[in-house]
Amino acid sequence: MDFFLFTIPVDNCNYFNIFAFTSQKSQITAMEESSNRNNVDVYTNIIKAGKRTYFFDVKLTKSGEKYLTITESKRRYDEEQDKFIYEKHKIFLYREDFENFIQGLSGAIAFIDTDGKGLDSELSAAEANNIPDLSAEDFGL
Repeated sequence: MDFFLFTIPVDNCNYFNIFAFTSQKSQITAMEESSNRNNVDVYTNIIKAGKRTYFFDVKLTKSGEKYLTITESKRRYDEEQDKFIYEKHKIFLYREDFENFIQGLSGAIAFIDTDGKGLDSELSAAEANNIPDLSAEDFGL
């Protein structure tokens, strides 16, 4: 396993750093191991953060296109089953969405880091892309 520092630029001066360890498989080996599945795992990052674990998995579609699956896994006790279970939440991110996703993530991190100061003069990612201003409530979240 390799260790590395994953860095996301927030703005010209600030960066969001994640220390992680990785396990990389060759595409051929991953394809052989996953021949019964639709999507092939190519690369995995595992980040442990308190009670949560994040998995950054690069996968291949049947047509050979790479995409990213981000999974948050949280261990919790289920009283009904009288055992620990893992709650999992996934995001599927495709190559054409990487730039907008990073801009949105960077903007959110910058807002948190600065308590929103100095960010009101910048266009939001939604305004810059002429996307309607949507909130989680619009999606029933």
